[in-house]
Amino acid sequence: MDAKTAFLNSPLTEDIYLRPPAGLELSPGKCYRLKKSIYGLKQSPRCWYQELASFFKSIHFAPSAADACLFVSRSKDWPCFVHVHVDDMTIVSPDVSRFKKLISQRYEMEDLGELKHILGIKAERLVDCLRLSQANLVKKILIEFDMQNAHSVLTPMDPGVYLPAASDEDHSLFQALQVNYRRAVGLINYLAISTRPDLAFSVSLLSQHLEKPGIQHWRAFKRLLRYLVGTQHLGLTLSRTDILIRTYADASYANCPSTRRSHTGLLVYLGQNLIHWKSRRQPSVSSSSTEAEYKALYEGGQQILWFRQLLLDMSFSVSSPILTLLGDNQPSISLAKNPMSSNRTMHIDVKFHWLREQLSLNLFTLSYVSTTAMHADLLTKALHRVKHQELRLLTTQDAALKEQRPSLKEGA
Repeated sequence: MDAKTAFLNSPLTEDIYLRPPAGLELSPGKCYRLKKSIYGLKQSPRCWYQELASFFKSIHFAPSAADACLFVSRSKDWPCFVHVHVDDMTIVSPDVSRFKKLISQRYEMEDLGELKHILGIKAERLVDCLRLSQANLVKKILIEFDMQNAHSVLTPMDPGVYLPAASDEDHSLFQALQVNYRRAVGLINYLAISTRPDLAFSVSLLSQHLEKPGIQHWRAFKRLLRYLVGTQHLGLTLSRTDILIRTYADASYANCPSTRRSHTGLLVYLGQNLIHWKSRRQPSVSSSSTEAEYKALYEGGQQILWFRQLLLDMSFSVSSPILTLLGDNQPSISLAKNPMSSNRTMHIDVKFHWLREQLSLNLFTLSYVSTTAMHADLLTKALHRVKHQELRLLTTQDAALKEQRPSLKEGA
């Protein structure tokens, strides 16, 4: 549902005055004082959220502690979840019409029907799954950079690729192309964070050169576009599943030649459904692969606790057996489980030992998985074709190849 002129529903808490527009005359020394927030004020989004939160409270909903934009019904006889993005609301409930009726009594709303698109993401509801993809955005990107007819490649980046900082000469050559590198990478980044985990590592690498790009970085970006030519219809598939959270945490040791920092990759699954991923360069240099993997486990543990809180807010029963952190480095797992110190690990920052405390509280479990079964390897380095395609199949599916089926009933 969409709230019409949403900001105009919000009372202002500050005194804001306006000069009268041309054609309107007021007594000398007089001006207008705003009673409601209007579009263009920096306070308007906050005022609208507070107004909306007040409404949700009046109908016995509460915001999630994990996500303030997710409102959860506290009525035992009515499970209902509403996620708000500015003035757009996505509703999940067996009785959607009940919420629509309540909110329409308070605000002027437009009923957009069953979810088909959200924030540029296409949502297709099938009998046994929900499919999310952004093929239209991929096509627009390819057309914008005149790459729609380019020959496709099978990987987003050459294995072992190194993208050093651009020299002044290289940067000057790039500027002569008169292209907006920041915008180009930003477009691909939206794909990478929404429905395309297979792009995450490449985008992470390209994003490190936003301030001073060179020809080599532009060539790497064009190769990424060639990969998109052949993978336009890839997306996420979400099906009914048990409440089991598995987080794969991996690190590629010192793979940035210029800084010698390592790279962290995270994949979070709900049952068999991929629901979150991250690929980023670690903020500090690690002195060993054990330390790099330990830092990755630390980030994975933080992510697990966030999902734990989200599940609790949604009234799901949560215990450590259903929350599992997986790593492929035995020494780092041993370091997390056993509170001991050695000459090689005594320097590790105290904050990373937070992981030990969470494990001792039995909030989640930490287990070993073999390197060949480490899904997050896709997010730590550029892989060869066979390995890349093998891991890609575990994260994304080709929407164009899947048979079309009747959609589910509303609210199911």
